[in-house]
Amino acid sequence: MKCSSSNTSVKLEKKNNCPVKRVRILLFFVDGLNIPKIAELVNVTTPKFNRCVDKALKQGAAAVLHKEQRSDQPSKNAPKG
Repeated sequence: MKCSSSNTSVKLEKKNNCPVKRVRILLFFVDGLNIPKIAELVNVTTPKFNRCVDKALKQGAAAVLHKEQRSDQPSKNAPKG
């Protein structure tokens, strides 16, 4: 399965569009591609792949679209002081 043309893939990678990467990971996974191939196609590490799929299996595919706030980073919406 090819999600997009190579030109679109390049544009998406430059924007670092994480939700798109996570969706592509799940689509390739459902299509039965092997993990190393998916990681290569989406340009992510195997641990990143594993976290994405684990989250989808535990919380549902929609949960993968929402990035959780990491405890070691301030919120982007937090007031600067």
